[in-house]
This record gives sequence, C-alpha cells and structure tokens, in this order.
Amino acid sequence: MGNIVAPGSGFEGEPDDAARATAEEEIGEAGEQGLVPFITDNVLPGSFVQPFVENEILRILMLGILTAAAISFLADAERKQVVGVFEVLSRIIFGVIRIVMWVAPLGAFGGMAYTVAVFGSASLSSLGLLMVTFWGTCALFVFGILGLVARISGFNIIRFIRMIRDELLIIVGTSSSETVLPRLLAKLEVAGASRQSVGMVIPTGYSFNLDGTCIYLTMGALFIVQATGQDMAIGEQIALAGLMILTSKGAAGITGAGLVTLVASLQAFGGTFFTAESIAVGIALVVGIDRIMSEGRALTNCIGNGVATMVVAKWVGERDDDRFQAALRDPEMVEAATERALRGESRDDGDRFGGRFERDSRPKKLVLPGG
Repeated sequence: MGNIVAPGSGFEGEPDDAARATAEEEIGEAGEQGLVPFITDNVLPGSFVQPFVENEILRILMLGILTAAAISFLADAERKQVVGVFEVLSRIIFGVIRIVMWVAPLGAFGGMAYTVAVFGSASLSSLGLLMVTFWGTCALFVFGILGLVARISGFNIIRFIRMIRDELLIIVGTSSSETVLPRLLAKLEVAGASRQSVGMVIPTGYSFNLDGTCIYLTMGALFIVQATGQDMAIGEQIALAGLMILTSKGAAGITGAGLVTLVASLQAFGGTFFTAESIAVGIALVVGIDRIMSEGRALTNCIGNGVATMVVAKWVGERDDDRFQAALRDPEMVEAATERALRGESRDDGDRFGGRFERDSRPKKLVLPGG
C-alpha cells in the first residue's frame, strides 16, 4: 500500500523548531540498540514495583512468569491463599482503570490539538494521505487477513468486531489498547474462551502480537524515505519489514510508545536511508499526526489479539462454540455479563453467559488396537 499510494512523494514542508525539538527528545529516549541493552533495559526488571509504575509490559511479563513459578512451588493451601489475594488486587486495579478511562478522551483530545498546532499546516495534504493509507492498510489487514483466519476458525469477523465495539470505542477515545485490557479479558471469557486461554494469549499478545504497530512502523519508515526523495528497493523493504516485526515487540505501552519504537528501529536499520539528520526531520514531521495514527494501530492490535485468543482457544479445545456463537448474535447480553464480571459479582448459572468454560476432567477411555 505504501508503494502504491506513495504518501511521501512530492512532500513539501519543513517542521518547525518545536517539532524538531520533540524529534530530538524522541531520539534520546530510543537510546542504545543491541541485544544486551534490549535485555537489560526492557526485559529484566530493576525492582518489583518499577515495571508497574513505568508501564513496561515486557518487564511485567517477566515478573509474572517468575512470580507464577515461585507460587507453583508453594503448598496447595498457601498457593490458593496467594492466588486469592492477587484476584482481589486485580479487581481493585481494574476498577481504577475503569474510572480513569472515562476521562482519558479529554487528555487525548488535548494532546492531539497540541501536536497539530505546533506542527503547522504547510504539508497537511501529504500527512493526511499518510493517515488514509495507514488506516486503509489496517482495514485491509483486519477484514482480509484476520477475516480469513476468523472464517477458518468458525466465526465472522464483522460480528466479532460488533461484540467488542465498546472496547474499540474506548480505544478511539484514549488512543491506547491498555485501557481496555480488563474489559477484554472479562468479555472473551464470558464469550466462551477458557480463563487459561484468555489469561495466556491476551497479555502475551499485548507485547508480541502487535499487528497494528508493525504496520505503523513500516508505513512511517517508508514515508520518511519517500519524503526525503529516496527510493528503497524491494529487498531492502523486506529487510526493513522484518526488522519492524522484531522491534514492534513490547511497544504497546502508553500512547506514543510506537513513535519511540520507530526512532529505535530507524537507528537500528541505519544505512544511507536513515541518517541521524533524516531521522530527526522525519520524526519531527510524523509526530504531528502520531496521536491520530495511534488510534489505528491500537484498534488493529486489539482486534488481532481478540481474534488470536478465540482461535487459540479453539485449537486447544477450550472454546465453548455454542456460547461464542450466541455471544456473536447477542452482544448486549455479553456486555451485561462482562459488567457483572468486572464488578466481581457471581454469575447466574441459569444465564447462558453465566459460569465459565471448564475443561473436561473425566479420564478418556483408552482404546487399544483390536480391543
């Protein structure tokens, strides 16, 4: 799509001093690149509290793995007590997130107004074409690629999007998929996926299954190349896309994290296309519309992780297909059940969305050949 539309071709316009200063700050935040700095700066936590304070998903996942491994060594009675404490704490934290996310659109609107105001209007047509191309590519991916995956797994992508429309509307207002994490966990479990599948795929996908972020990084890099009057061969574009797939992991933190990741990716690719000066100028131009593009990548990430959860649950035999199809037909009932789950209320077993998926614990009969 970027090669066909070429939103950066014929770009005219220079960033103002404020935009250049912002670009220099983003380059500073990107820091040193390499395997060892990535592990020490992004994966290994400095303390037990720091990853939660700074909203660093990869470090939180590492802490979760270490904590879960330690809890598994405890006696059964102690393990149940610790898990019970975590469940209560999670309901409290998710309750706070629910309160904050209703006023978050005001902050997102202010940030959008500021970035557009400091950028100026000299070349909004090219930037607008970049936004349209990016959103069109995301739509093609969602309804084309994810739609095909959903169809193979036995459900319709349009109905699935309708089922999670409230979460998507919240993302539009906040420009971040983090705000809907508790709701998405609860809703997919209510819709028929097992708690084990939802609890594994969604948090992991928030760091490693970032489809929208990968599209954004590749499109932004290609726009910068075109805006500087350069041509990149197909082989180089494939190498760039491969790099973006790797560097997009762990970029689903706060809004704007994708911009820092874009800077780091361009620095890592280097070469004649992305010198320090071209990166500074390119980021200064893109930063003015990053907030709007952030909505597109967050929506794509959320839909992709939701589809992945239901597909994986189907693969491992932990999806209640009858309940899932009923949820797709009647999303209002799912929404009501999700609200009850978020409040920690007990679910009515008589309700078709009550209870949760349970594994079949009955031992399977072993049939020997000739028996």
